[in-house]
Amino acid sequence: MEGVKNYGYSMIGLIISLIGFSKLNKKKSYIKRLFLNLIYFMLGLIDNVQNITFNFSGNSYKVNRKQVEELYPNYHDIVSNEINKDNFNKYLENKMNDSEFVKTIFNKIFVN
Repeated sequence: MEGVKNYGYSMIGLIISLIGFSKLNKKKSYIKRLFLNLIYFMLGLIDNVQNITFNFSGNSYKVNRKQVEELYPNYHDIVSNEINKDNFNKYLENKMNDSEFVKTIFNKIFVN
């Protein structure tokens, strides 16, 4: 990417703490959708992020790039060199509205 220098970092892990979302704890499907959206965006847009940990309501959910690449359907097709933002958003929105998909892929990808 133009303007971005590589300082030799080979692997980056992110820790994201969600604070003030205690009311959403009852809406676990919303949280799962949020986490899946975030990992998709972060791993698709930041090449050297290798793992992400979400801290939420006393729980930690961990995911790594390899898990997502292997288990998220069509990951490589969607997150290619040229991401079509409109197609990406439509695909993601369709998948996030499929409750069974959200439940299944969340349980496969995230380690609690």
